[in-house]
Amino acid sequence: MIMTETVNDYEDLLEEGEHRWRNRIIGLVVLAVLVAAGAYALWAMVLSDGGSSANETQTATVERGSITVTLTTSGVAVAQSTSDLSFDQSGVVSAVNVALG
Repeated sequence: MIMTETVNDYEDLLEEGEHRWRNRIIGLVVLAVLVAAGAYALWAMVLSDGGSSANETQTATVERGSITVTLTTSGVAVAQSTSDLSFDQSGVVSAVNVALG
Protein backbone atom coordinates (compact mmCIF):
# COMPACT_ATOMS: atom_id res chain seq x y z
CA MET A 1 0.00 0.00 0.00
CA ILE A 2 2.79 2.43 0.81
CA MET A 3 4.48 1.65 -2.51
CA THR A 4 1.26 2.39 -4.43
CA GLU A 5 0.81 5.74 -2.69
CA THR A 6 4.41 6.72 -3.47
CA VAL A 7 3.96 5.86 -7.15
CA ASN A 8 0.70 7.83 -7.29
CA ASP A 9 2.38 10.84 -5.64
CA TYR A 10 5.22 10.67 -8.17
CA GLU A 11 2.73 10.55 -11.06
CA ASP A 12 0.90 13.55 -9.61
CA LEU A 13 4.17 15.50 -9.50
CA LEU A 14 4.88 14.64 -13.13
CA GLU A 15 1.40 15.77 -14.18
CA GLU A 16 1.81 19.05 -12.27
CA GLY A 17 5.11 19.63 -14.07
CA GLU A 18 3.43 19.05 -17.43
CA HIS A 19 0.69 21.53 -16.57
CA ARG A 20 3.26 24.05 -15.42
CA TRP A 21 5.19 23.81 -18.72
CA ARG A 22 1.97 23.90 -20.73
CA ASN A 23 0.88 27.07 -18.88
CA ARG A 24 4.28 28.68 -19.49
CA ILE A 25 4.15 27.87 -23.19
CA ILE A 26 0.62 29.24 -23.50
CA GLY A 27 1.69 32.40 -21.67
CA LEU A 28 4.69 32.85 -23.95
CA VAL A 29 2.55 32.38 -27.06
CA VAL A 30 0.04 34.97 -25.81
CA LEU A 31 2.89 37.36 -25.01
CA ALA A 32 4.41 36.86 -28.47
CA VAL A 33 1.05 37.58 -30.13
CA LEU A 34 0.63 40.77 -28.08
CA VAL A 35 4.16 41.95 -28.93
CA ALA A 36 3.56 41.23 -32.63
CA ALA A 37 0.25 43.11 -32.58
CA GLY A 38 1.88 46.08 -30.85
CA ALA A 39 4.74 46.13 -33.34
CA TYR A 40 2.30 46.03 -36.25
CA ALA A 41 0.24 48.87 -34.75
CA LEU A 42 3.38 50.96 -34.27
CA TRP A 43 4.46 50.29 -37.85
CA ALA A 44 1.01 51.12 -39.21
CA MET A 45 0.67 54.40 -37.32
CA VAL A 46 4.19 55.80 -37.25
CA LEU A 47 6.47 54.18 -39.75
CA SER A 48 4.08 53.58 -42.64
CA ASP A 49 3.76 56.44 -45.12
CA GLY A 50 0.04 55.76 -45.61
CA GLY A 51 0.20 56.40 -49.37
CA SER A 52 1.71 59.87 -49.13
CA SER A 53 5.10 61.08 -48.08
CA ALA A 54 5.78 64.01 -45.77
CA ASN A 55 8.90 64.73 -47.83
CA GLU A 56 7.04 65.50 -51.07
CA THR A 57 8.17 68.68 -52.78
CA GLN A 58 5.55 71.11 -54.07
CA THR A 59 6.40 73.85 -56.55
CA ALA A 60 4.44 77.09 -57.02
CA THR A 61 4.94 80.19 -59.18
CA VAL A 62 5.28 83.44 -57.25
CA GLU A 63 4.55 86.91 -58.57
CA ARG A 64 5.45 90.24 -57.01
CA GLY A 65 2.76 92.83 -56.64
CA SER A 66 1.01 95.18 -54.28
CA ILE A 67 -1.89 94.33 -52.05
CA THR A 68 -4.27 97.17 -51.37
CA VAL A 69 -7.08 96.93 -48.84
CA THR A 70 -9.49 99.76 -48.23
CA LEU A 71 -11.99 99.80 -45.39
CA THR A 72 -14.68 102.41 -45.28
CA THR A 73 -17.16 102.63 -42.45
CA SER A 74 -19.46 105.10 -40.80
CA GLY A 75 -21.40 105.13 -37.60
CA VAL A 76 -21.09 105.87 -33.94
CA ALA A 77 -18.66 104.08 -31.62
CA VAL A 78 -20.38 102.89 -28.45
CA ALA A 79 -18.52 101.44 -25.48
CA GLN A 80 -19.61 98.00 -24.33
CA SER A 81 -19.13 99.00 -20.71
CA THR A 82 -18.36 102.15 -18.75
CA SER A 83 -16.98 102.81 -15.27
CA ASP A 84 -16.88 105.84 -13.00
CA LEU A 85 -13.34 106.36 -11.74
CA SER A 86 -12.07 108.43 -8.83
CA PHE A 87 -8.51 108.79 -7.57
CA ASP A 88 -7.00 109.92 -4.29
CA GLN A 89 -4.00 111.59 -5.96
CA SER A 90 -3.75 113.84 -9.00
CA GLY A 91 -1.29 113.26 -11.86
CA VAL A 92 -0.73 113.23 -15.60
CA VAL A 93 -1.83 110.31 -17.78
CA SER A 94 1.16 109.45 -19.96
CA ALA A 95 -0.42 106.64 -22.03
CA VAL A 96 -3.73 104.89 -22.60
CA ASN A 97 -3.11 101.31 -23.73
CA VAL A 98 -6.18 100.21 -25.67
CA ALA A 99 -6.75 98.08 -28.73
CA LEU A 100 -9.56 97.92 -31.25
CA GLY A 101 -11.98 95.09 -30.64
